[in-house]
Amino acid sequence: MSLAHAKHNEALCNKLNDEKVYFDWVVTTAFYSALHFSEYQLFPFSIGPTDYPDFDVYYGVFKSLNDNKHDARKRLVYSNIHSKAGSAYNWLKDLCWTARYYDYQISMEEANEAVNKLNILKMYLTKSQTPQP
Repeated sequence: MSLAHAKHNEALCNKLNDEKVYFDWVVTTAFYSALHFSEYQLFPFSIGPTDYPDFDVYYGVFKSLNDNKHDARKRLVYSNIHSKAGSAYNWLKDLCWTARYYDYQISMEEANEAVNKLNILKMYLTKSQTPQP
């Protein structure tokens, strides 16, 4: 599910960016594509003998009072994909938050950078990004 969802969001992100419209949604779809690509890469996740089939199961076990899902996911990207992927993910998360909740007026340069950050994250994925039949 995560790979198909990632590709769906990425396709919309690229379409909006190519058309130079709705830059806030370019950022938002880039972030959610990164989120789903990351979950696809990370899960199932094993710690010792315990397997976590998806992020929600993992988070249910490891959440803390001072934590939220986005921060927990960000830590997993930093520590289990690559620090540069984590940095790109964090940048996308922060700008998406701004676009969605504070200021939807995102510049074309920021939208282009969001696409670039998504591509940086994807460079560090080792699982095939081709859907399997």
